[in-house]
Amino acid sequence: EEENIESSNLHEEEQLHSEKLFNQDSSEDEDFEIPDNGKWTRDKTMGSGAYGKVMECIYEPLDESFAVKRFERVFENEQRGTRLLRELTILGKVDHPCLNKMITVFPPRDPSNIKDAYIVLQKCESDMKKLLKSNKFLEEIHCKSIIYDILCGTYYLHKA
Repeated sequence: EEENIESSNLHEEEQLHSEKLFNQDSSEDEDFEIPDNGKWTRDKTMGSGAYGKVMECIYEPLDESFAVKRFERVFENEQRGTRLLRELTILGKVDHPCLNKMITVFPPRDPSNIKDAYIVLQKCESDMKKLLKSNKFLEEIHCKSIIYDILCGTYYLHKA
């Protein structure tokens, strides 16, 4: 129960620390900015895509891993900003076990010069792209489970 309370306060706590400097230690991802409040540490890169990078970060008070997604150059053009806003709006309303949950958004280091946005999400062990590209053979029960989860998540999104 204590973990649930602390986890639900995660967003509020990070907002209180928005004036802190950000952690930019010398690693392969030194440009990946996370709050330097002693609560977050970078672990490893999980993946990247057209709009940025996803990194596994550990929230020290809970000793729990989260996926931190960086949207790069969010205000470079209207389309990038619109896509970020759409994703934040949808993720902020979604609450279903078959869908990834947004935990919080890191406040910008410099609110007058926002370049990237950082979204903290539940960490998934894999994603469909990695699963489909892997050489692992999926049993029929695994395929049924994956399809069932996709259908449940899609149904949830479309019934709203």
